[in-house]
Amino acid sequence: MYTPVWGGYLLHILFKIKWGSVVATTYLAFWAGPFTPYFPLCIAITLGIKRLFEKRKNNNDDKADEDENSND
Repeated sequence: MYTPVWGGYLLHILFKIKWGSVVATTYLAFWAGPFTPYFPLCIAITLGIKRLFEKRKNNNDDKADEDENSND
């Protein structure tokens, strides 16, 4: 299970805060459902990170090429 779910249920059990279990159940129901944005978010974040690494790699390659050309 997810950390916010455990936290919500623990709030309810330990401190008798009823909204903790309500929030935990709502959180679990939303993110475990079939039409949640979880997988599209994962894919988008993965592609974004990949582009950042590729951009950084290309910038480093360009700098290396400039250094080689300036030494000649």
